[in-house]
Amino acid sequence: MCGTKVRLRVDLNMISNITFDNIIMPGSSTPAQNLYQMNFTDTSFYSGVTILPTQIPEPAQRTNLALNKAATASSATGPSSYAVDGNLSTRWGSNYTDSEWIYVDLGTSLSINGVRLNWKTAFGKSYQIQVSNDLTNWSNVYTTTTGDGGIDDISFTPTNARYVRMNGTQRGSIYGYSLWEFEVYGVMNNLATGAVVTGSSSLENSNWSTSKANDG
Repeated sequence: MCGTKVRLRVDLNMISNITFDNIIMPGSSTPAQNLYQMNFTDTSFYSGVTILPTQIPEPAQRTNLALNKAATASSATGPSSYAVDGNLSTRWGSNYTDSEWIYVDLGTSLSINGVRLNWKTAFGKSYQIQVSNDLTNWSNVYTTTTGDGGIDDISFTPTNARYVRMNGTQRGSIYGYSLWEFEVYGVMNNLATGAVVTGSSSLENSNWSTSKANDG
């Protein structure tokens, strides 16, 4: 199977004893070697799966820090919230122009080191992953001019940021940009870092305070 996204909808029943043979995903020239490479992000519903010609272990589960967070886009033919809802049957889409973007608000500044872009047919050929803490000053943590769609697993040096943006500068098709999912991953995935803390009592001074409980 070449150039096809494999998507299974699983509600309550376990899927088991399935063999995938030579599954080549968009953006790849070699067969997928595990479920993750075939875009199965939740493996709890699968068992006894065989992948040919070569099978490797599934990666450790990571926490998607962008899941159900607020997302904002330069334009939307599909709501920006669809890019962070964890649903692989909904998607965000932009207008049909080169200069388009979408960013997710993580709610607080977190240490992040990776982004996973699950593109629909309308993908970015040239784009940057940018980070910010104030929505004014943006820094590039990743840049490409050779995007080819499919799934882009992007790693970068750990950095602290509240906002994470895909900034498109050149489309890879006649359409705009469209993402099934825009995922963000962190170093320690401590969701309490930087959040508001309330205690029954607190000795507030330069060394002691409720804010010290989750300041990292």
